[in-house]
Amino acid sequence: MQSMNVSDTRPGSIEAARDAAVRSARESLEDPVVLSWRDDHRHIIAPEIPGAATENRWEEYGEANGGRLRVDVGRDYHFILGEAADFLEPHSLFTNVADDQGNVYMCITGACTEEDRRRINEGFGSGGGKGG
Repeated sequence: MQSMNVSDTRPGSIEAARDAAVRSARESLEDPVVLSWRDDHRHIIAPEIPGAATENRWEEYGEANGGRLRVDVGRDYHFILGEAADFLEPHSLFTNVADDQGNVYMCITGACTEEDRRRINEGFGSGGGKGG
């Protein structure tokens, strides 16, 4: 798996860090999909897997499910991303996510942030929403 550091930013939230990770991932991946992440600032990982909450479970999950690139944003935020084309068909676990600049990409629903979940439930309008 490749690794990338985005150290020239100080994101104030997991969503801002995720947006920076996805922008940077586009250097290596055509259509990045967030598979898993870790927020050291708030001490949470995603997806949460009951009974399997080891320190590196988020990373193991990402690698085992198509992860191609690890992106560390600052010192507190870490992401495993894959290539959307590696998945044969849209799956209900994928959700479109739009960043503040209007770029739309996908995350696995279990790896979406709380803000993503709020936006998904309220709807994005033409910028995304449920589905792949």
